[in-house]
Amino acid sequence: MNTTVQTVDEGLRQYLVSVYNKMTAALVVSATTAWIAQPFVASLGSWAIVLAFLPLPFVIVLQFMDKMSEAVAHLVFYTYAAATGQDHNARQVRSCLHAKRSSDPCVSSSDPVTSKSGDGRTIANRRADLHRSCF
Repeated sequence: MNTTVQTVDEGLRQYLVSVYNKMTAALVVSATTAWIAQPFVASLGSWAIVLAFLPLPFVIVLQFMDKMSEAVAHLVFYTYAAATGQDHNARQVRSCLHAKRSSDPCVSSSDPVTSKSGDGRTIANRRADLHRSCF
């Protein structure tokens, strides 16, 4: 009985290790895609929000994974991981655009370049800092 339990435990361990390896590979694909495509997504400006819906078709297709071959299922899964990286970029661009619009308390001042905010920095310097932190 002890040998059977040990065999099942070893098989389960190997299966879970393979699942964790695939999940790690998908995270690497997602992060690499987000890092490589970030300048392209940033150049889209407010149109980048369209990329936020990119993973949705993959979620629908992944519901039929039991009818796919293993190779096709892996391809769809890693493509979904890449789409999720683009989704992250699109959400970052959107949040930065929103922050740029709402972070200027002195927008109504007569000269926004030389006007000082509460911390003594000019509005132009604050905008440059915000841009560097977003992109």
